[in-house]
Amino acid sequence: MENKVRYLIPALLFSLAFLAESAGNAIKDDFNPELIAAQIKSLSSPDDVTVTQAIRAISLYGEKAVPTIASAADRANSSYRVNFIRTLAAIGGENAEKATAEILCNESNPKSVIKLGVFIKESWPDISRKQLVRIATDPAYSQKQRAMSAFFIKAVGDARCIDDILDIFEAFLVVGKSTNVGMDLNVTTREHVGDTNYSHDMSVNSGNKSMVIPVKMTMPIFKTSQAKTKIVVTAQSALEVITGQQFGQDIAKWRKWWSDNRDVFTNTKFPVDKKSENK
Repeated sequence: MENKVRYLIPALLFSLAFLAESAGNAIKDDFNPELIAAQIKSLSSPDDVTVTQAIRAISLYGEKAVPTIASAADRANSSYRVNFIRTLAAIGGENAEKATAEILCNESNPKSVIKLGVFIKESWPDISRKQLVRIATDPAYSQKQRAMSAFFIKAVGDARCIDDILDIFEAFLVVGKSTNVGMDLNVTTREHVGDTNYSHDMSVNSGNKSMVIPVKMTMPIFKTSQAKTKIVVTAQSALEVITGQQFGQDIAKWRKWWSDNRDVFTNTKFPVDKKSENK
């Protein structure tokens, strides 16, 4: 009898685990936005236990629930927006990351920004490099949205983000070299003076008369240019917001400053508003 009980217990536990997994899969397969309305509403609860249970329940739906969560986050009270980000983090995946980045770049409530920044820094720092850098350097987004993304990049303090932005900045920064090429009229044997600007005498014959005219001629072919593409401008703006520096489009100065200050940036702590942290 004891042997039967001993083997029966593990079998029973396995069966319960299988049923629980099957139930979870059933929820994922039968996704309906209306079915999670109650759980989504619970994300705005002041009780963290209720919120935690709601996050766990919603996350079972997987990425199918991402659009519904993102839409609800836009309408939710900003004080509870971090709970929607927590839910997206629990789901994970590229769609959840993109949705989170969109929510972050559209945030405007100062207290919510702090709570979101703290959560991203402590629980989901990789999203800064994957998604926030993309928004901060994409001209398709508004200046305010790009600035918010840059702000969260600074909050997270991932030094690799600056490397990425600098690479984007430099890749689209086109600088041409300036040179002048002389035009030789081939009317004299006098030697050129200098490499590009030179003097020669041009002989002009007119009937029985001739005269010599001193000529100095250069023809500029290439002019120095900086392609101020939209991507360059947005990347520059992101760097200025994140670092507080103003080096314009001088990539050498940006690289030098970053080399000297990389460690300081990485160790920068995000300011926390204690009063709003738990609200």
